[in-house]
Amino acid sequence: DATKTNWEGYENYSEDCLTLGMLLDLVNGTLSLYQDGQRLGTLKDGLAGEYCWIAGFWSNGVVSIQRG
Repeated sequence: DATKTNWEGYENYSEDCLTLGMLLDLVNGTLSLYQDGQRLGTLKDGLAGEYCWIAGFWSNGVVSIQRG
């Protein structure tokens, strides 16, 4: 499905990674994805305004949200 793979860095994504991170940068209006501490790419740009986070899993997992 093109909507799931239509982002910069998708070709380097591995489902076997241990840690996924997202960085919401409202100064630059971007949402970036990190895999095991390495930046993969930009999921979305042109973002502005207020956002509320939600996370879900298909199986067990741990979620943490950090500011900074």
